[in-house]
Amino acid sequence: MFLPDIFYWQWFSLGFILLALELFMPGTFLLWIGLAGITMGVVTWFIQDILVTAQLILFGCLTLLSVYVWYKFFRKRAETSAQPVMNERGKQYIGKTYILKDPIVEGLGRLTIDDTYWTVRGEDLDAGKKVTVVAKDGPILIVKKAK
Repeated sequence: MFLPDIFYWQWFSLGFILLALELFMPGTFLLWIGLAGITMGVVTWFIQDILVTAQLILFGCLTLLSVYVWYKFFRKRAETSAQPVMNERGKQYIGKTYILKDPIVEGLGRLTIDDTYWTVRGEDLDAGKKVTVVAKDGPILIVKKAK
């Protein structure tokens, strides 16, 4: 089987195309493959008579190595956050106790937290009773009577 030559500029092009695609499809995976392509561009720039099969094998190894480096060193840093529920506002209220301003009738009611009205679900209770948020179901907070 005959494989055409792959030149350094083709590796650079592949690498930069993958980096550009990463901007439109974030997920950090194409980034690392793109870096492997750019590295192959540098390698083939300096070693111009490297066989195509050797280039493809080296590219595969560099891709695996770069993904391993991401998995080992960078993935854990991306997952940890000082405020893990920052963008899930309702989860911030779980376990806290509030006073109902409106009654819960037929399982549904309304609760005011700070400057926001939340729909709540729970047992029927009169206004002025204390409730504890126990869960969140989409935009609805699940409450139970506080003890």
